[in-house]
Amino acid sequence: MMQTKRMYAVTLNVYDLNAVNDWTHGAGVGFYHSGVEVAGREWTFGSGSGSGTGVMEHRPQETGLTLRESILLGETELSTTDVEAQAWDLGREFFQAAHYNLLLCNCNHFAAAYVQALGVAPLPGWVNRAALLGSWVACLLPKRLLTDSAVGGDPSAAARTPMRPATQAFSGTGQQTGSAGASRAGGTDESRNAMRERAVQAALARERAQAGQGAE
Repeated sequence: MMQTKRMYAVTLNVYDLNAVNDWTHGAGVGFYHSGVEVAGREWTFGSGSGSGTGVMEHRPQETGLTLRESILLGETELSTTDVEAQAWDLGREFFQAAHYNLLLCNCNHFAAAYVQALGVAPLPGWVNRAALLGSWVACLLPKRLLTDSAVGGDPSAAARTPMRPATQAFSGTGQQTGSAGASRAGGTDESRNAMRERAVQAALARERAQAGQGAE
């Protein structure tokens, strides 16, 4: 008897970063933090120091922020191992903690790339529209304002689990990294790399297009 492949719902959890959102949300703009919930965990991206990644996982909706909206984006056919591997790999290759930038490389950029890799619908344009508009005047803003995120590097947030260092994630040691590493052998590495690159480029292209439409 053929078994049906299990599908996992992918939900975007969007949180308010500022009370002004109550006034601007209806106009399609605001200051938001987002995380991608899939297979019982929520994945997000934040700032930090050093060369480690800024990708983190935690229990769904445990961010300490006010939830604005949960949006079902579809279902992924990826296994739980591949769901985790996609997040780790995006963090290792594109979303380093030290590279966090409120306008150019934030949690919403990570979420856009991650849901693309999971094969579900893209983020609504309003989630990251403020960053897109702000990027036009980024040179006028203080650097510290741009490099500090709402999550990451907070020792009081016990529920958050920082991403493993890249040297461990690809060493083949440990229970979870061993299984993920086994799936990257041979041609799988090349296909994953190509898929992640397309995901990031497609997400950024959509955001640029949405920014252009919003300016009209």
